Amino acid sequence: MKPRTGGEIMSHSGAKISIGVIFACLLAGGQGMAVQADVSPKALWKLDEVKAGAVEDAISGKSDAFQGNYRLIKGVSGSAIKFDGFTTLIRRKAAAAPALSDALTVDAWVALGAYPWNWSGVVTQQNEKQAGYALEIGPLGEFGLKVFAGGECRECISEAKLPLRTWSRLTGTFDKATGMNLYLDGKPAGKLKFSGSLKFASDTDLLIGTNHDKRKAAFIHREYGTLPAWYSLDAALDEVAIYDRALPREKVAQLFAGEKPAAAPDIPPRVLPSGPAGPGRFGAYFTKLQYYWEWDDLFRVAEQPDLVVGFDGSPVRLVFWRGTRFSPTWVTENNLWMADQSVETWDNKEGCFEHMQDPKCLYSHVRVIENTPARIVVHWRYAPVSAYNHLWMVDERTGWGLWIDEYYYIYPDQTAIRKITWQKGTLGRTHQFQESIPLAGPGQVQGDVINPDYVTVANLGGEKQVYSYVPNPPKEGAKPAPANPSIQMHSLKARNKPFIIFEPGGRMHYLRDMDIAALSRPGACNHWPEGQIPCDELARLPDHGSGHACGRNARVGEFALRHDGPGFRRAAAPRQILVESAPAQSYFRPVVGRKLRSLRAGVCLEKPGPVKALQSRVRARGGGRFARPQFLPRGEGLGGRGCLGIGQWENVDQEGRAPPGLSSDPHRNGFQDMDREKFNSARSDRRDAGRTPRIIPCRSRPSAAHSQE
Repeated sequence: MKPRTGGEIMSHSGAKISIGVIFACLLAGGQGMAVQADVSPKALWKLDEVKAGAVEDAISGKSDAFQGNYRLIKGVSGSAIKFDGFTTLIRRKAAAAPALSDALTVDAWVALGAYPWNWSGVVTQQNEKQAGYALEIGPLGEFGLKVFAGGECRECISEAKLPLRTWSRLTGTFDKATGMNLYLDGKPAGKLKFSGSLKFASDTDLLIGTNHDKRKAAFIHREYGTLPAWYSLDAALDEVAIYDRALPREKVAQLFAGEKPAAAPDIPPRVLPSGPAGPGRFGAYFTKLQYYWEWDDLFRVAEQPDLVVGFDGSPVRLVFWRGTRFSPTWVTENNLWMADQSVETWDNKEGCFEHMQDPKCLYSHVRVIENTPARIVVHWRYAPVSAYNHLWMVDERTGWGLWIDEYYYIYPDQTAIRKITWQKGTLGRTHQFQESIPLAGPGQVQGDVINPDYVTVANLGGEKQVYSYVPNPPKEGAKPAPANPSIQMHSLKARNKPFIIFEPGGRMHYLRDMDIAALSRPGACNHWPEGQIPCDELARLPDHGSGHACGRNARVGEFALRHDGPGFRRAAAPRQILVESAPAQSYFRPVVGRKLRSLRAGVCLEKPGPVKALQSRVRARGGGRFARPQFLPRGEGLGGRGCLGIGQWENVDQEGRAPPGLSSDPHRNGFQDMDREKFNSARSDRRDAGRTPRIIPCRSRPSAAHSQE
């Protein structure tokens, strides 16, 4: 055998191989392994579980503190943690944070439930001393990497916007020689060239899912009416990683291609809650309206904090919900909400004082005073407060400020009378009592809720004006309103249209055409309903519930002690009633029976024909005299229907026969007794509100209280 030379060795098969080739292969293999080692993260939170209030870093094995409300959902790999947008965060102590040098990469899978109120951290280790880095998501769905390098703060912001309820992979890289790069789902999303060393915030904890400090909302109506607040990401997070080098573009694309979600995240669309859908029965019931768990979990409430009023055979309901601070809202058959501003005042120091600024309902509560087949009386008590949680016009000696008591007298025909009271001298001069506000729920813009011809305004004489969304709208006053307007009909995109009737002498504002571009936007403000941070924020995206003003009525001047303010009636009813002004005429000029001693029945008739037949067959108890029912002629009853009030009802004639079309069993006709005390009370509440009482129909017997289940 020929001796081996120094340049050759034998393989396991006996073949000769050049040693130089082997050396080259070893070098190549060593470099390949080095590259593979370099792309291993310094920290990796897989977020598959939370144990004993901590999550584990899969690289170091360390456990990091976890706090706040959360849910585990199916993730991109294994499970993911759904942060609630308010309380959830992960904290790595500063001393244990990954040690980085002159380059880094932050990488995470994110699925948003809603956009943050302002920039919020995915991963952040920075402080107010101008040091550190952060991968953040902005209030419009953009994301960015921010570093303190070269002696200044540098930001690289994406042009792309993140979708809601969709998994997105966010990657941000920094290198001291080339600057920053952003990637969305493995593709370039932003770039900022510069050079400079990163100054680390080595004495600051590393946070995941939130910020190090309170921040104001991004889009502010009044700067002095908005305060900084804590919040976190309303998002699911998975596979959060930090590298100590800037991953190249090819590696970022490779990582994305190698790991993709199998399904959409379990983040359902959010819908304003109004209780079980479909027709109901006339009655008020307490319940717990379920919105979305992240929001619901915030409230320290018992089992039935909310109130819903249903109506016989109708899907319409009147809702007193925590999200609206118990402000009553009419909800149509397709879950469109018509709300009201109620009493508001303001100054140039703290902004608005209103129930809307009471997100925890500290000063707002609702109770049922009366719940009968004939009417429901609900008492809503609240204190207008500012974003600073201050009351209005607080008396220095007693500590009492402005408190409002509103009473709602609700009737089976889907109408209600509102009565406002307050202590004389506590209101001040700057105020308004009412503002019509259609609400847009999450995912809705104004055009989803209201028609382009959005409101019709009328007076008692039948004169009317329609206001619309149009291009280049003129200023307020260019389209004149009827003289002494007292009626509004709001054209929601629903079969049932909310209307409102004011007492004469008020002043309506916001009566103008509006910009048609607004129909493609959410409502003007989103601090109410549902908002939980102290702000007066302007809405930019339809990810939260929002509201927009569509007319208001105000009065100037003080009222007597405990005197009622401007009463009104709001309901969902057929559209044509506004055109005829019939409800307003019957409201202010009612026809009432003169000899009713007790009310035992009220029935609505579509036609006046059966009145004589009914009158001839109704027998009064006791004295043998026929009762004298009083019929409200067609056009004077609600919706153009006649209303019949009958005293001493017994529902049979002298031969024991029922009137035509009715049963001898009063329960089958929905007729219920109302004793003298309750009838007098009904007269009293109308009189107290400045009205002569009108008999209201009770068409059917309500069932037991509803249940949320």
